[in-house]
Amino acid sequence: MKISVFLFLTGIISIYAGNSYSQTTRISLDLRETTVGEVLTNIENQSEFYFLYSNKLVDVNRKVSLRAKNKPVSNILDHLFADTDVRYVVFDRQIILSPEEMLKKTIEQQNVLPQGIVVTGKVTDEDGNPLPGVNILIKGTLAGAITNPDGNYSIEVDDPDAVLVFTFIGMLTQEIKVGDQTEINITLALDVIGLEEVIAVGYGTQRRSNLTGSVSDIKGDKLTRRNSMQTADALQGIAPGVNISSSSGQPGSQSTVRVRGIGTLTIGASASKNDPLVLIDGVEGNMNDVEPSNIESISFLKDAASGAIYGSRASNGVILIETKRGKKEELFVSYNTNMGFQVPTDMIEFTGGYEYMTGYNEALENEGKMPIFDPEYIQNWQANHPSGEYPSVDWLDVVLKDAAFQQKHSLTVNSGSNKVTNLATLTYLDQKSVMPNTSFSRYGIRSNTDIQATDRLHFRLDIKGSTSENLQPSQGEQLWYQLYRAKPNQQDMLPDGRYGVGYANINPLAIANDGGVSEGKRKTGTINAKADYKLFDNFIIEFTFAPTYTL
Repeated sequence: MKISVFLFLTGIISIYAGNSYSQTTRISLDLRETTVGEVLTNIENQSEFYFLYSNKLVDVNRKVSLRAKNKPVSNILDHLFADTDVRYVVFDRQIILSPEEMLKKTIEQQNVLPQGIVVTGKVTDEDGNPLPGVNILIKGTLAGAITNPDGNYSIEVDDPDAVLVFTFIGMLTQEIKVGDQTEINITLALDVIGLEEVIAVGYGTQRRSNLTGSVSDIKGDKLTRRNSMQTADALQGIAPGVNISSSSGQPGSQSTVRVRGIGTLTIGASASKNDPLVLIDGVEGNMNDVEPSNIESISFLKDAASGAIYGSRASNGVILIETKRGKKEELFVSYNTNMGFQVPTDMIEFTGGYEYMTGYNEALENEGKMPIFDPEYIQNWQANHPSGEYPSVDWLDVVLKDAAFQQKHSLTVNSGSNKVTNLATLTYLDQKSVMPNTSFSRYGIRSNTDIQATDRLHFRLDIKGSTSENLQPSQGEQLWYQLYRAKPNQQDMLPDGRYGVGYANINPLAIANDGGVSEGKRKTGTINAKADYKLFDNFIIEFTFAPTYTL
């Protein structure tokens, strides 16, 4: 259980010393590149401990790697919060986290607290049921109490002007001034915001309040604010337990997505076997084929329970993408564009012709071999002769461009009546590269139609199509190899405008500009037709037909 307020109980220090449960309980963990919050969740799942902390005071999104085998929780927490100002105290099965200075200050306040007013009471929900575990905090301090299984509490305050803050997960927070009251009974109302939020899960959708599996949910507006060319790239750093990496800067290249690390052994097999299962509106697909502006939400099913219906295909996690639908009785047109430049963050600096030849000769002499460059010949470079005869070429600077332009445009039209709605989107993506004659472009169309035939019968027809083109020099990635092998004392262009003869008769500049182009085209189309009939409440029969075409 995660509670976003901090609770300090009078006398916890003395109780902590005699806490046998924390001394006898052992925890085993093996987590890599996860968050502090995930570590705390794993501890709660393996034990009866639960943590109390403030998200504003404790950084639970900090990335950590942790391995522990049969260790007491104190050892794990000492390692987890080493080199930070966070400290902890244990009260029975409750562990409280707080910055050290604030914890010391509260302890000092408790030691000098004068005899005050004892306030008792009971906390219930709107139906009159007692609420155990409600936090009662004296506002402006860390002193507080917690309700027992019957919803009762008792707390001592030293000032009639003190304000008690009542908080509980899923309930609206209440603040009550003590005044001359010695008994304060509180009824907490349900906070429907968040708990009523619908999340896509394996069998369809579910309210967040009923969710028990490990599911992360990302709203589409977070993706559109990130200005990424590809959907996978827009997910970097915003989905807990999901790692996005890219091994290539090639336009149109696919990023690698891992949900909670690697779940499949790939000895002698393709690394793609560790890719999660991606379902777009219930149909398997590639997340990069969906524009971020078309996405309503993305759910990550990360554990065995949440992805159970997919069997072994869920061993590496499941990603459920829900696209946006048309709105009833609305007509609007929206246009979004994203343009910018990609610039290499770092480039290798090579030596000039003179430094290259002197260094090469020196290396040969160190091995007891004869130098291959005549010293008099080398002096011509040092004497700064015309480059046409004695070149000193920086091949990366000659071949590559300083920046690559990229652009993305989308036009969306929403139309609908009370019975029929449609959302249609046209998209265009164009990515250039710093390598000449290298680019990726894609045109796409998506149409989502909903028809409410009767109160019980609903039809849904989604049509998606795209055509993409990938261009690169004929030698592909081999050209980069030739580029790094090229010698700085070889000419790129002769004075008469012809290409020079490069290393092993290969001139990377000639290959990049005039060595031919490799062209790859891909056309895809998907039809997702559904009909669902509500036989009676909570029982819906659904029929789906979803062919996919790729050329």
